[in-house]
Amino acid sequence: QGLTASAAFLLWQVFYTAPRFEEKIWEPMEDAGTSLWLGLLLLVIFGVISFAHSMTFYHTLRHLPGGSTSAGVFKGLQAVLVFVLTDWVYCNRVGGQEMC
Repeated sequence: QGLTASAAFLLWQVFYTAPRFEEKIWEPMEDAGTSLWLGLLLLVIFGVISFAHSMTFYHTLRHLPGGSTSAGVFKGLQAVLVFVLTDWVYCNRVGGQEMC
């Protein structure tokens, strides 16, 4: 699955993004006032975090009792924590009552 997704992503980059680099990447970066190096640094950090996430998920499936059940429980806990923290951060700060 990982190789298939990587191959599809690479093909997308080669055939869609590369020919439109100026319009889709360079101009928005200039408008935002960022540099190519900062963009690359953020991309590398995102890649490292994604790799760590994949490895911890694999470890959960492989080594914890219950495997996929444990992963499901962790995913549920993650959803609850995101909901609670989002309420704490955004409620009555951004938007109207629809945010609470």
